[in-house]
Amino acid sequence: MRKGNFLLIAVLIFFSSQIVFAQRGMGMMRNSGGKKLTVEQRIANLDRALNLSAEQRAQIKKIFENADRRMKEIYEQNKGNRTAMRSAMAEQREMTNTQIMNILSEKQKVAYAKYLKDRASQRSTMQNPARQGGGMGGGMGGGMGKNRW
Repeated sequence: MRKGNFLLIAVLIFFSSQIVFAQRGMGMMRNSGGKKLTVEQRIANLDRALNLSAEQRAQIKKIFENADRRMKEIYEQNKGNRTAMRSAMAEQREMTNTQIMNILSEKQKVAYAKYLKDRASQRSTMQNPARQGGGMGGGMGGGMGKNRW
């Protein structure tokens, strides 16, 4: 009976952890704890990367607030259709990036393009940990002697 309870608990823990990790995605900017960054945190990140003026920070704050509101609308409108949701959210992100680019200097535009590229790279690494070399396997042979299956 104890073995059965232990196995049941282990399975429940495994599946609940899978649900948590699945919910962390959705392409939003998140901190290391998996929580969505606030508008202020996102502006601070951009400010460090781009050295924004006070006027640019105020404009970007409005852009982010409108984008967040629109993302929530997109989510609500497309709950049952993940493909449509992803497409609409990608469109909204592109619009947000274009609006931000329009208020930046030429030097800041170059830095912002690099910032976006670095973020995309980080996101892809987080979604595919095997790309970091930390995945299971490791090529032919796998160091386990002869294949047993």
